Amino acid sequence: MKPNIILLFLLLSMSVFSQKNVYGFGGGITKIGYQIDVETGYKLNRHLTISLNYRFQTIETGGYYDDSNKNYEWQIDDDNLLNFLLIPSVRFSLPILKENNRFWSLYIEPGIMIQPLTYEVFDVVYQAIEKPYKGQIIWTDRAKGDFKLARFYWQNKFAIQCGSRASAGGIFVGFELSNQDVYSKRRSVVVDGVSLDKHLPSKTKLYNSIFIGLRGYL
Repeated sequence: MKPNIILLFLLLSMSVFSQKNVYGFGGGITKIGYQIDVETGYKLNRHLTISLNYRFQTIETGGYYDDSNKNYEWQIDDDNLLNFLLIPSVRFSLPILKENNRFWSLYIEPGIMIQPLTYEVFDVVYQAIEKPYKGQIIWTDRAKGDFKLARFYWQNKFAIQCGSRASAGGIFVGFELSNQDVYSKRRSVVVDGVSLDKHLPSKTKLYNSIFIGLRGYL
């Protein structure tokens, strides 16, 4: 991932919360992309918060192509995969240390990842490889995937937060685990009889990311 994208993400990875109602945005980075969350929720007490995250997740596929046909080859015009997720969760916080005006806490945040309307569509570029058309792009077509109302996964976040009463805020950093298949939208797509599943990484049991940000209380 390009360094400027990571820097931009880290600058945007912050959340602003009130004493009761929760509003914010943040996100995480992975080996293959990044994700940004927009959060709304409600703080029940100092230990318990319920929230709903709206996640935009970008996966860098690197592009893929197929030249198995003797007359032409094709390649995917779009090499970035965008996923949208709804994530209801419950955050349990545990204070662990208080030092002067600073306080430290750990929190765990289990949730359910909902990927709604997982229909996929994008452009495929075809190119002739036999004379006299060698090197010429001759047509573009649309590839489509199967329609499913939603896909569901589990998620869990583990984080540590350092807060300050003077600034009414704090900084947090954490780690996220889930069983999400980030390529699920494209696994069902077939282009000219070739399943894109052959060109995608195999499913993994665990998908992980790291996140960092700032949190304030209004």
